[in-house]
Amino acid sequence: MNRCLTHVIRALSACLLAMVPPILRGDSVLETISAAVTELELEAQGIQLTVHLRERDIPDIRASLEKRMPAPPAQASCDDSCLGQALVHLSFDKAGPTPTQPLEVRVIEARNGEPDHRFVALYRYSRPDGYRQLFVAPTAAELKIAFLALQEGIPISDRVSLDRPVQIEVDWSNPWRSRFLGVDWRRRHLEPKSYLYLEANELRHELLQPLMTLPPDLSLDVNSNGVIAEGERRSVENRVAHYLAQANSFNIDGQPVTPLLGKVEFVRQGAKGIEPVPPGVPLYRRSAMLGLVMTYPTGAPVRQFGLTWKTFGKGETVHGIQIIRGEEAMDSDITPQHPELTWSEDEFMERSAATPPLSRNAQAAVSGAMLAELLLHTYRAFRIREEEAAYDHFAQSLDPPLLDRVYLDQRRSLIERSRGLGGDSRVQRVELTAMKPLAANPHEASIDARWIAHGTVSHWGHSHPRHNQYRAIVHLHRQAGGNWKIDALNFVDGQRLSAS
Repeated sequence: MNRCLTHVIRALSACLLAMVPPILRGDSVLETISAAVTELELEAQGIQLTVHLRERDIPDIRASLEKRMPAPPAQASCDDSCLGQALVHLSFDKAGPTPTQPLEVRVIEARNGEPDHRFVALYRYSRPDGYRQLFVAPTAAELKIAFLALQEGIPISDRVSLDRPVQIEVDWSNPWRSRFLGVDWRRRHLEPKSYLYLEANELRHELLQPLMTLPPDLSLDVNSNGVIAEGERRSVENRVAHYLAQANSFNIDGQPVTPLLGKVEFVRQGAKGIEPVPPGVPLYRRSAMLGLVMTYPTGAPVRQFGLTWKTFGKGETVHGIQIIRGEEAMDSDITPQHPELTWSEDEFMERSAATPPLSRNAQAAVSGAMLAELLLHTYRAFRIREEEAAYDHFAQSLDPPLLDRVYLDQRRSLIERSRGLGGDSRVQRVELTAMKPLAANPHEASIDARWIAHGTVSHWGHSHPRHNQYRAIVHLHRQAGGNWKIDALNFVDGQRLSAS
């Protein structure tokens, strides 16, 4: 089935902009080498433990548990859900001889006969009123267990290996202060902070903002239980977003700038990273966090900027900032005593470069390098937010009527991107892998082309490579001045390649 260039680029954007769990490399390695992956979630309604068991490890897990627990649930007659329950013991009394028993056991994903398949079971426990301590212990120390504890969507630490009994001190008034005692397990990543992405044509500010750190005089629709009503979420999101955009002043290259508000949504730091809070999940002010994206179009690389942060909440002592440009990143902090941050490109090792214009040399025939350059120029134009600048950029590589269709599709794409918290993508290089001329004369050419669009999707300080392969019939027209432009493109095939 044939499609025009708009659908080719939309297909690539869909792949790149898909929400990719920003799991840190260390987390991924720990998950790979662990016999079990466990996630403990402390909620106001109770406690939930999710256990992922890899099929090939289940016999060893069963054998290890049977050495210590000859009675069920370690007996061979017990199903796999019993194994997950027996791997991790929970108790509200350190001296208590009997571990807490689940009220509900539910299989999320059953075995399917594949060695690397994960059997997943969920266990729900009651929450005693007023408890402030929870004891967690592995049953078999020789089994490597990846462990992550969260309270109302807030990680109490990064993912760790549960190799000893530990104690969690629970703060129900402010989950950001809950912590492990006796071990150096802390939340070093996924902290609430600002991520400033310096791109070729814009500065993008991604902000994770806990409501607890907002000034108390900012009115939010919270009921007597501290819950934001379902019907008030959008109103609160917009109110906080506009407040943050207006209260914190920004200047770029010495000029004050006003952001374009993009994605705004309540998020939580789930077991696999940042995720939207689903409808129906209680949203407590004490743990609620807003994910917000503000964009400052520049039309050229940013050489310097300044930020004055004024929205420190009661008791907030620091706001972390990470500045990201390409492969380089720089961390900084601002405090109520020193709320100003200034940056210039001299602080990075490599200087940024603007998107170069297309080569203007007239050529009698279309070369592979020229076609790759035309495609890359079109991909890059998709990232330009200003309407006139985007149209002019597309016009350098596309001919009407394709130019108008692609431009309108780009406008719709920007609107769609502003509605959800997906990653922000960019194509960095186009690799032409095959090129077969189908027809050619001095003024027109048709080419059966295959290419790979190499790019990245970045979000909340994490960057992930993406490589998409395409095949299309490309039709080009030579202008009066000798330059070639794409005037039609029929999509034949496309697929995502391995990130490696």
